[in-house]
Amino acid sequence: MAAWPSGWERALDRLRDALGRDRILEGAPAIHEIRRRSLNPADDAALRCLLRPQSSEECRIAIEVLGEAGCRPRPIGALTTFWEPAHPLDAAIGLDTLALRIPDRIDVRERVGYFGAGTTVREVDRAARAQGLCLMAYPDSDGSAPVGSMAAMACTSGLGMARLSPVEQIVGLTIVTPEARIVRTGASWRLGRGGIAHGLPDPTGMFLGSQGRFGVITEVVLTLASAPFLAARVWRTPWHPPGEIADALRRTRREMDDGAIDSIRLEAVAPGGTEPAALEWFVRCWAPDSGASADARAAEAADRLGARAARGWVESAAGRRGELPDHDARYSLPPGAHHERTGQAGFLGIEVNVNWGEHLEGTLDVFAGLFAALRALPLGHARLGIYPAPHTVSIGAHAMLTGGSATPDVVRDAMAAFIEPLNALGALPYRPGRLWRGVMDHRERADPACELLRRAGLSWRPS
Repeated sequence: MAAWPSGWERALDRLRDALGRDRILEGAPAIHEIRRRSLNPADDAALRCLLRPQSSEECRIAIEVLGEAGCRPRPIGALTTFWEPAHPLDAAIGLDTLALRIPDRIDVRERVGYFGAGTTVREVDRAARAQGLCLMAYPDSDGSAPVGSMAAMACTSGLGMARLSPVEQIVGLTIVTPEARIVRTGASWRLGRGGIAHGLPDPTGMFLGSQGRFGVITEVVLTLASAPFLAARVWRTPWHPPGEIADALRRTRREMDDGAIDSIRLEAVAPGGTEPAALEWFVRCWAPDSGASADARAAEAADRLGARAARGWVESAAGRRGELPDHDARYSLPPGAHHERTGQAGFLGIEVNVNWGEHLEGTLDVFAGLFAALRALPLGHARLGIYPAPHTVSIGAHAMLTGGSATPDVVRDAMAAFIEPLNALGALPYRPGRLWRGVMDHRERADPACELLRRAGLSWRPS
């Protein structure tokens, strides 16, 4: 193993003294920790040291000390989703944001939660529901996504989107900048409280979706809602061509207009080399008064959308209070199952947001081609997921390598051919990563708004 650059070892010695040796994993333990949580472990093999600060101040100290030695550590979260950062930092040293667990409190009167970036959406929602509140929208796999990652990737996909996008619940952040300054964003969080995002000039937006390029998100302030009663219907329809899917999506949008629906998901899964047999529909409704009311709403919505032989689900009273195991029914998978399901061989994908204009059909056409290209590869399986919201539609194609023989590079090559067609349609990448790097660098060099960010003192520039 090559020696550390000059000054790095001395900087790590200072951090061992300042933070404690237990805050630093080195060598094989650091590599093991990243591979244990990563869905693309081959791309994280270069990591030699993992710092584990437990507060914003400890994070500030780590960034300051390493910065003086010319090193900027790479923020690393749960690694539970497929995107690969387009602009990796010094991969030899990582900063584990999962250890950031403070603050951890809910103000019931404010209906605001204050959480460390490593707290998962499942933990936030359980804590809120114990007090009659809830996290309205959230990623829908197994709830393992940390709220810091929800901010860092500007999450706009999952459940609850018919009423609110996950990122719209974020009303304040605490960030440690590359210059080792602790910065609060959000109008009222800057004054010591949360809940009010606007009213003062505010930099929150530059950190949402930045994936660590502009600073490390250490704390997240979230608005919460009164916990509703929930019920859902699930059914399957034959696989549709893109035009018919677009027509079906427009019918779902009309259903969202009456306000009873909180979540809609369309999903197709196909084992490697096969055509998808069906499109699965998931529609979840809410009601303020009872589970029976929510169930009636779900049945009516499913009937209007043409459901046949739909399976029903009504949230239990215990689940509504956040009690286990009933609370787990709010998610698509049991705790920890997302990593097990996607496996260690690799999990790659492309996901975009598009509005409801004329290019919705074009984007669906491109994804139909992408999904066909993935099905032609020897994958474990491919997935197409579509999440409509009142103003946007999130569309993603995912490749799970476990169970097949395709390599990550072969999958990336197949996906790369679809980036420019999506870009030409104006689709916005949700989780921009390695595949989008050329497109995003070109956009950001030409975009006057990005110049404003650079003039605001941020040190990152497209290469």
